[in-house]
Amino acid sequence: MTFKNLSKRIKTLSAVCVSLVALGAMSGCESTTVHLKEKQLNRIAMPVFMIKRNIPLEGTNLVAFERVHDPLKVVQIYIEDDHSAGDRFYHTAINSKDPHDPLALRLAAQDKNSNVVYLSAPCSYMRDTMMAEGAANKCAKHYYAEGPVSQNVINAYNTALDNIRRYHDVDSFVLNGYGSGASVATILAAQRMDVEGLRTVAGRLDASEYGEGQLDAYYEGGLNPVDSAGTMAYLPQYHFIGKNDHADVIKLYHNFAQAVGPSWCMRHTLLPDTDFKRGWVEKWPDLIALPLDCHANKENGQLEPVVDLTPVPFNPTTLDIMDDMHGRGKK
Repeated sequence: MTFKNLSKRIKTLSAVCVSLVALGAMSGCESTTVHLKEKQLNRIAMPVFMIKRNIPLEGTNLVAFERVHDPLKVVQIYIEDDHSAGDRFYHTAINSKDPHDPLALRLAAQDKNSNVVYLSAPCSYMRDTMMAEGAANKCAKHYYAEGPVSQNVINAYNTALDNIRRYHDVDSFVLNGYGSGASVATILAAQRMDVEGLRTVAGRLDASEYGEGQLDAYYEGGLNPVDSAGTMAYLPQYHFIGKNDHADVIKLYHNFAQAVGPSWCMRHTLLPDTDFKRGWVEKWPDLIALPLDCHANKENGQLEPVVDLTPVPFNPTTLDIMDDMHGRGKK
């Protein structure tokens, strides 16, 4: 069975299970669905030697796939999207946090670094009944009652990163977040002293822009990445934006960049033929090769960064391009 066919089968079975829940019916589809999703994860992770490990959290485990070969090097952390933005049903439904397409894991599988760790969303891949008082529903209410970026979610990932440090005896991370995972990664990067860099993929970096009918449940009562931006001017970061994304992600990035303020450490790239779900995996080997550092451009006497938020188009032949507001690389 190909990856595409497996994903289609999971999506179909999940739709059937949702219908059964709505009808108040019970069946064995839950266990089968979880099994297929776990099989999907293994098919992605095993060929690149990423081994599954459960990291204990309050009321659940965080599913991790890890390849850590050199404790002296930085660990690339990939944080998954919660895949349920704006859909209240999925915040209380069984196995709601299980992605049909674990895109962050597929990005991690493209990463050739020595140390790569994928982290699922809390409450993912739980085997439980679909009853209202089931453990999975309790887990979802605990972590997602305020949206995918609640304080409980941030606490969960802080616990996971501390666990990874102890388990593998490592000292530092680069955080790579996709979707809501980008928001999580941004907030974590602002809080932790062991984060050396940040990459976001299709990130919604300013939740305040979401209004009525625009994923209004997405951040309801939760945390907004832009509120953490003021402490991030000296953190190397690269933000990747899909040109075909249905949301105005470039505007959200601009809001975030303005909140960060003048900095030599930020870059962003606008990628054609890419939306929230499509186009990332095939481009990722080129994108991860882009510089993630701080660079002061002293050419022409320019000693301070200036604000210019013009998007940088994706061009594989000229990948070393910085935002104007942070100084451009050498031409």
